[in-house]
Amino acid sequence: MHRVKFKAKNGTTYIYEGTTVWDEESKKYKTKRICIGKLDPESGELIPSKRLDMTEKIARDINKNNLGVMHAGHDMLLWSITQRINLDRIMKSAIPSDWRAVLAMVWYLVVESAPLSSCGNWMAFNQTPFVGKFSSRYIVEVLDRLSEEVQTQFYRLWNDTVADSSKMLYDLRSVSSYNTCYPSLAWGVNMVGCSPRQLRYIMVAGKNSMLPLYMESTETELHETTQVANLLRMMKKEGFCVEALNMDQEFYSIENITAMFVRRYSFLQAVRIQDAWICNLIEQNRDMMGDPSSLFLLDGRNYYTRTIAYTWEEEKKNRTVHHPCTVHLFYSQDIIGKDRDRFMHRIEQERERLEQHQGDSPEPHLSKFFIFGQHKYTGRRTVGINVEELELHEKTYAGFFAFLTNDPDLLDPVKVLESHRMQRTIERAFDDLRNDQDLLRIRIHEGNRLSPRLFLQFIASIYICELRKQLKETGLDGEYTYKEVLSQLKQVFVLSNRDHGGGSILPVSETQRRLMHILLPQVNLDGC
Repeated sequence: MHRVKFKAKNGTTYIYEGTTVWDEESKKYKTKRICIGKLDPESGELIPSKRLDMTEKIARDINKNNLGVMHAGHDMLLWSITQRINLDRIMKSAIPSDWRAVLAMVWYLVVESAPLSSCGNWMAFNQTPFVGKFSSRYIVEVLDRLSEEVQTQFYRLWNDTVADSSKMLYDLRSVSSYNTCYPSLAWGVNMVGCSPRQLRYIMVAGKNSMLPLYMESTETELHETTQVANLLRMMKKEGFCVEALNMDQEFYSIENITAMFVRRYSFLQAVRIQDAWICNLIEQNRDMMGDPSSLFLLDGRNYYTRTIAYTWEEEKKNRTVHHPCTVHLFYSQDIIGKDRDRFMHRIEQERERLEQHQGDSPEPHLSKFFIFGQHKYTGRRTVGINVEELELHEKTYAGFFAFLTNDPDLLDPVKVLESHRMQRTIERAFDDLRNDQDLLRIRIHEGNRLSPRLFLQFIASIYICELRKQLKETGLDGEYTYKEVLSQLKQVFVLSNRDHGGGSILPVSETQRRLMHILLPQVNLDGC
């Protein structure tokens, strides 16, 4: 490729760009030239031709005007959410000096779900409310300034803004970690049945708004209702009165459910599909899988559901007390594989425990899956798997899950599942909370730095929940998850000044245009 200058009779100097190609027919080299512009008579700089593609002209001006192409679609979407829920006003009031930096880190966590220490590199190519350099040291300084007083002020303003009169407590846990540097880690059972150390935290969310209102880490694991009662008393002193409980399967037991009825708690409890009473309900309601009226779609996944009026029996010395409640039974073909893997991990963990501790008995709901014997020479107990019972359980109950509730506001199975899905989405968003990269670069385990890191993730969960609500309201939840929407919009580029931000939108795809038309109707896409 070469350039040629040609001076016309009127004195204008034109610039031609030429390429030499081999012509098969004439067996000669031929030169193709195209006019790319003319020279400015004063400065001598190239003035691009109007016939050039707009993108090429923009690219030629990038270096001249310190311009850069930035990912910006996610910035437009998240900023619209910020203004719609008045989060910008709250941030400016609670965190006046660092609100832009905090929003930039939060948006990074929402879009990427990656170690916070990589935020600076990400911001070099992605538009955010913060403009400037963003190093690991600066991240540490911002985290250290997010004191308990700042967080309390934010929680107070946020709760006053949402003004949801009915609140529900969620018992959450983030992904497991084998790191020993975190004092807040406690031993527990993760989703695949292993027993590593976990960070536990409780979250209060509005039952009507479905938005997180408050979050706090806790070193105590909620295994008994007495622990829940102590936690509720502590939260009441802090000004958070909870009307309902949303407990996961780790809290489930016959004793705990009975105790919650006795204490007159309003609750939603995830049930283990292992006890006889829930297995009987499944057998009685298998016909729901052939009932089209029981089928609905949520987050791109099909579910069959049935709501059953149930009576929970509490055995006392001289009488039986009946507690009316509701069981929401669900079935999904899409989760059978995941359920099977999770259950197999749990069986294998229990088998290893029984082999190591010879005097222990299996958990009652798992005992039928094991066969015990005695070693011929050592006399030690051997533990085998009852394959027939295991296959029967898999064929019979895989894909089913259930919830038990006495809350009159949770009679709609779709609302129950939405609450459960919100909990799981937030837990997955916390999967990156503890990682070796942040441990080494921003020393997340030192002092009280884990608390502000959790605070950032809490704000990120607000955006995730609000975006999921927006997708449902616009009917996009059946086509896209919130991650898929962010992935599409992140590829919307703008040409902006590296020092001042802003800029013009570059051409977008049809999918991006449709998403922006639905989610960002205020953005003008004419000419894009």
